[in-house]
Amino acid sequence: MSTNAMFSPPRTRTRRRRLLSAGVATAVAVAGLVAVSSPAATAATPDASAILTAPPQLHGVDKVRPGDNSATADMVATTVDGRQCWQMQNDPAVRYVYVDVADAAIPAGATRAIVTVDYHDVGTAGMLVNYNSTTNAWANSSLYRLTDTSGWKSHSFELTDIKFTNRANGSDFRVQVQGADGAIPPVCISGISVRFTDQPIAALDSLAIMSPSLIFKEGQASVDVATPAEEVSWRLGDADDVELRTGTAAVADGEGSIDLKDLPFGYYTLSVTADVGEPVTRTTSLAVLDDPPAGWNDGDAFFGTQIHRGHQPTAQTEALMDAMVLAGYGKSRIETTWGEVEKTKGQYDFSGEGVRVVGELADRGQQVMWNAGLTSPLYDGNRTPASPEAISAFAAYVGATAAHYSAAGDSHDIGILNEYNSSGFNNGTCGLTAACYLDILKPTFTAAHAADAKANVIAPITAGVQLAWAKDFIAQGGLDHLDTYATNYYGYSEHGAGTPPEQASDLKNLEQLTAMIDEADGDRDIPVRITENGWPTHDAGSTQEQQADYAIRGPLLAQLAGADEYLWYDLYDDGFNSGEREDRFGLINRADDTACYLWKCPGDNYTYGAVHGISPKPGFVSQAVAIRQTVGKTPAGREDLGSDSLYSLRYTGDRAADTTRVLWSTGTDSVQINSGNGYVLTDQFGRSRNVPKGSAVVQLTGSPVFVTGDATVAPSAPLVDVSVAESSVQGADLPVTVTVADGADIKGGELTVAASGVQKKVNLADTGKVSLTLPGVTRLGEREVAVTLTDKKGRLVSEGRGKTAVVDPFSVSARPSISTEAGGYAYSLDVSVVNNAANTDLTIDSFDWKVGNLSGTVTQGLTVPGGATKSVSVPIDDPKLYTTQTASVVAHSGELTRSDSGPISFSPIEKDGAQTLDPIDLNTIGKWNPIRSGTRTGPADLGGGLQYTATQDALVMRATITDDVHQADRTDPALSWQADSVQFNTYDLFPTVLGGERVEIAAALYASGPIVYTFTPPAGQKAGLTPGATAEIVRDEDAGTTTYDVSVPWSSLGYDGPPSGVWGLSFLVNDADGDIPGTDARAGYLEWGAGVGAAPKNPALFKSVQLVG
Repeated sequence: MSTNAMFSPPRTRTRRRRLLSAGVATAVAVAGLVAVSSPAATAATPDASAILTAPPQLHGVDKVRPGDNSATADMVATTVDGRQCWQMQNDPAVRYVYVDVADAAIPAGATRAIVTVDYHDVGTAGMLVNYNSTTNAWANSSLYRLTDTSGWKSHSFELTDIKFTNRANGSDFRVQVQGADGAIPPVCISGISVRFTDQPIAALDSLAIMSPSLIFKEGQASVDVATPAEEVSWRLGDADDVELRTGTAAVADGEGSIDLKDLPFGYYTLSVTADVGEPVTRTTSLAVLDDPPAGWNDGDAFFGTQIHRGHQPTAQTEALMDAMVLAGYGKSRIETTWGEVEKTKGQYDFSGEGVRVVGELADRGQQVMWNAGLTSPLYDGNRTPASPEAISAFAAYVGATAAHYSAAGDSHDIGILNEYNSSGFNNGTCGLTAACYLDILKPTFTAAHAADAKANVIAPITAGVQLAWAKDFIAQGGLDHLDTYATNYYGYSEHGAGTPPEQASDLKNLEQLTAMIDEADGDRDIPVRITENGWPTHDAGSTQEQQADYAIRGPLLAQLAGADEYLWYDLYDDGFNSGEREDRFGLINRADDTACYLWKCPGDNYTYGAVHGISPKPGFVSQAVAIRQTVGKTPAGREDLGSDSLYSLRYTGDRAADTTRVLWSTGTDSVQINSGNGYVLTDQFGRSRNVPKGSAVVQLTGSPVFVTGDATVAPSAPLVDVSVAESSVQGADLPVTVTVADGADIKGGELTVAASGVQKKVNLADTGKVSLTLPGVTRLGEREVAVTLTDKKGRLVSEGRGKTAVVDPFSVSARPSISTEAGGYAYSLDVSVVNNAANTDLTIDSFDWKVGNLSGTVTQGLTVPGGATKSVSVPIDDPKLYTTQTASVVAHSGELTRSDSGPISFSPIEKDGAQTLDPIDLNTIGKWNPIRSGTRTGPADLGGGLQYTATQDALVMRATITDDVHQADRTDPALSWQADSVQFNTYDLFPTVLGGERVEIAAALYASGPIVYTFTPPAGQKAGLTPGATAEIVRDEDAGTTTYDVSVPWSSLGYDGPPSGVWGLSFLVNDADGDIPGTDARAGYLEWGAGVGAAPKNPALFKSVQLVG
């Protein structure tokens, strides 16, 4: 990448601020705590301790006490296995031990503490700590799960951002054993110790990567590590994880650094290993960027992104803002909420975190959009404003905030609410219509412009392009009350996980929207801003490699469709749960944490990696490359190269040599590039090649490349084919074969064929093909192999590409299984091992398994031939039918272990007419989900029973629903979800396996009679009334019940007949009692299973079911 671009400096401000260099941030500890067994950390002499005898023995502790209900040590003191301890109990209810550390034992400025709990392990409840932090009197720990071993154990918790000031009911912290009244497990705690430290447990006991940010400016890359070892070894990989170099770094006093200051622009992988009695390895990514290009933050800047205020500690926010500017995002968006600013009616406070971050971003030279919203507890019951008083107050808050930001020189860009047209963000009493929104927008627009003459009011910020809503908005004069039209749109799962931007229906709708606005805005030339668009990388979402491709293609296609400004959602992963979409929208990985930060908690779906700084995903670098390649140039549209799958987007400069083309293919296209003066070929991670004059054929994939120079591009047949195995084993060499393509005219003479640092010289015109053996990589997932052919003068002749999926040497999976036997059914956990190494046998020594509170070990060995799969079956005596349990399995093969864990349910579906099992009791295992604070008073309000059965032709659902009020006043079957109805989804694979087909069905009793409707059809069918379905739905007002008897043909669910194996199913019943205004009349829904009632639909949360009998 160019290092000569001008970097616009931050503007000078009258107030004092601390500015950080890119890639550097001050380490500020965060509120939270980790549950990590750590003998070394706990072996150190504690600063304070309490031995829980009666009376307790205290060192550096002023007092300890059990429970909240005047319990005393005498009430809970006992002896278990010869050790004195305090036992949690039900009468009086005791689930806590409070600890007040003596002030003299707390070092001045202490921010981190390790709390070690010695306990007798009983039950499978959670154990955690609540403590005083700088942000919360009751900061919560991450949850540690008890394992019911009936033995004595120790566990260490790490508290960060501590502020021990006796705010936890007169104490500094309390150890909590979870349990409802009457069901508190008898865990006995014998001792609690506290050690104050500046570093996380991993740094003290094993190894941690401690750089606050792993996004560096060129010349500044140095990675900080902490370990008790005397040195670390490290391996650096390129963007494809191909090894670039290795080395060692000395450690002194527990700290060291890896000097990588010579690295050029790019995306890299890094693994670091320390020997602490056994090798411990940490892996991370890092980015090295040059200064952003000239014009990155001009008034017409196209690229932007956003972060959420308060979702991460201050140190991470600072590092994110630095990264945002270094990448070259000229625009940003962050909320300044109504509740943050107006805590007392008519009084405005601008000292909150949102206000601070807006100012910091402005200081760094960004054009900051602050988003106004969404509700206030002072007005309309904390709902979206609808009453005259609330609307007037909202407009006043916007005006006051606009005046503050304008006076400070921080911002003139004001977003008005968010996704008002969606019930996800609008719980007001007016509704979701454009007219209701305009009731708010009109006075707010006036107030904003009265407060700030330069105000840029950005609206309506719709959920989706929503052409019908937009037409209504424009027809009612909406454009007269905004300065920039904005919309949020997505499409990341429209056609399954990782749906590419080209297939998003809203991309086509965006073209129509921009044309509508151009036609209606007269000579105002109203800009169109995409305020949200992105691709999340959660477990059921896009891969990080796909996100990296779409981080270029998504924004540029929006620009092609007429967007003037584009903000990627979101810069940073907002949480720790890899299975949660909202936690994985970022282009930057969340820093590993041993703690909760406010409500953001590491949970069961989180693996601690000991990387304590922000780190880039590949998409962060690829979007930074797109910024550098296109900013300052004029979009000139898409070239017509005769192929729908071939994209060539031109960006022109002052000279022909400044022209940049962004090229990719959604198919198998190749292009011939011709130039008389040469050009620069750059890949999505900034790796560039200067190509002298001549002609070259380049194969395109979904990963864009950039061609800059005075060149022409034309479609071409490929010169070579690159053959790579569909999958390859982690760490193993990768064979690649390069073959002259059929019909290709490749010139004679010696060519250099090169890929991943390996090259051969060969005359392909004679040999026809050449084989290379490339080094293996350690990163799992897609690996793209780029093979270049150059002639004797070093001129590029061709570039071909191939892809392989890098997989584990072996994998293990656990599935519920139900078999029919005399007198009933047998239940088991089937554990399967796949040996991915085709030519090597695999020996499994043992399995550890767990289902709910059941656990065990299978010690019988298992040999799996190369490329084969073998299984073992573990009987489950108490399957807890129809409930969701967590299952896990760990397979041991020498020093290697592989595991699988996740939700399962033993949910048999019997033959219709031959049922032996009781229906599913929604009153006991159903879960109520409120909408807009809707309530369920009990089973009479909404409840009942449910049973699925199967015939040879259909899936049958019978439910008797108790519902005090039946309201289904819709006429359009497609709107049945808005009123009393049932919905169920099927998924043709095990629920947590990606790539299956989901089908969604609804049934309701309308005034016209029963309807069965398909929202999401199987392949080859359409949404609409469900083909072949039958329904008998009866309402009994006297009994307060609605009875459903619905039969849906297997063919309408995408099956050829009754499905075999384990598949997914989820059910919910909607409740609308007529007291909720607006389009969506529901108070909420009761569900068996999950993943249906809230967006996005998530089959991973479905029940796992199986046909039996």
